[in-house]
Amino acid sequence: MKRISNNRLQIWLRALVWVLLGSMLVFMTGRYSLRGDFSHGRINSLSEQTGLILDALEKPLQITLYFPDREPELERVNTLLEAFKAGHGGVAWELVDPGRYPRAALADGVSEPGVVVLRYGDKRQQYLAGHAPDGSYLLDQEELAGAIHEIILDRKATIRVMQGPGFRPWHAMQGFSSLKQILDMNHYNTQIWAPLKSPMASVPSDTDLLIIPGPHMTLPDILVDGITDFLADGGPVLLLLDPAVEMGDSSLAAGLEPLLTSRHIGLTRGFVVELGEANRNHGISLEIPVVAGFGRHEVCEAWLRRSDQICLPMVRSLRYTGEGEPIPEPLAFSSDKSFVEMGGLSGQVSFDQGQDVPGPHALAVLSTDDSATGGPLLVIGDSNFATNANIDWEGNADFAVDAIAWLIRDGRRVPPSVWTGRNELLEITRTGRRLYLLFSLALMPLLTFLWPLGLWLNRRRNSTGGTG
Repeated sequence: MKRISNNRLQIWLRALVWVLLGSMLVFMTGRYSLRGDFSHGRINSLSEQTGLILDALEKPLQITLYFPDREPELERVNTLLEAFKAGHGGVAWELVDPGRYPRAALADGVSEPGVVVLRYGDKRQQYLAGHAPDGSYLLDQEELAGAIHEIILDRKATIRVMQGPGFRPWHAMQGFSSLKQILDMNHYNTQIWAPLKSPMASVPSDTDLLIIPGPHMTLPDILVDGITDFLADGGPVLLLLDPAVEMGDSSLAAGLEPLLTSRHIGLTRGFVVELGEANRNHGISLEIPVVAGFGRHEVCEAWLRRSDQICLPMVRSLRYTGEGEPIPEPLAFSSDKSFVEMGGLSGQVSFDQGQDVPGPHALAVLSTDDSATGGPLLVIGDSNFATNANIDWEGNADFAVDAIAWLIRDGRRVPPSVWTGRNELLEITRTGRRLYLLFSLALMPLLTFLWPLGLWLNRRRNSTGGTG
């Protein structure tokens, strides 16, 4: 009798453990708003860029969709916008069928289906959604995120890229048209500025960032003065300055020496050769250094958290001239196994003691803004990394966009170490989905059957043993 009582106690204790485990699972799911995405390619998961845009929300955001109340729109809208709600607690949404509720639509200024209306504080914005191949209305994540970003900002940030004789071209493999596409996807207004083709040498006043891409001819003094004035007024500048052997310019700096000297940034004539482990592991040519380390400035935080490598083909070394303040801050380094090749492009690279300069070397430096010198100046000793031929290499695009976002003080690409209150999304891979299906369709029913069977057999065995 005592043994039977013990068996019953064990059964109750095991049942209690399962109840507690289930309660904990329900609590954790509700507490952390975990979601599983089982769609092919996880198309219902928020992209990193969308998450960063949601992180920038400082007020509640109301999304009203004037879509037909039908499938497949309902399923798409519910799945995506619930992900947006999980991404930020301040997001709310509703779907209004303009066919069923025409007065509500007209009162909101909507006269046709497919309109998405955003409200953020006292601002209102709307756009017309596209169509799927089957003719239904399609709510696109990138399009919606872009509209949210535009309503957060009063306007798109304007980036001007200098073009004309003496600069890297816009198109062709060595051009920057791919970079423009990436910046457009990140909701920037990227424009070409060709000052050498017009008498205007001053930077347009609505410019949020000026990019000087690989100048290889001496720029006119009047243009250098215009760039200097833009900096002095607080405007940020991104200067991509190739090694002298590529520039074909005896000035080494395309006539920008006064500007660089005022910020105490010095240049070397040669190019960096990298003999470090990263280059060897990737099988990359020695004159295409893989960035080996980053500085301590906040702009480096986004690069430090990424595992993708950044390569800078034919990059020059940058240094502090040692002549006063502000002191430029190094952002990216080569390894201690690198050196600066002071010779030309002879086809054979070797370290010459007394001539070449051993590493590590600064490959990118930042002169921050202050009351005396003006806006921030970021100098990268290479423009090849951002061209159409190299922008797709692992982390090169992020290297460029993160730098640009910081210079504009965009605030969208915040470091992940700062908790913003955004709920986490549990992403499940294809293998995970298969395991989940196996567990739910086979193992769970099997366990449900075997558990009572095991208890019955155990009781039967104990009863038999007790009788014997």
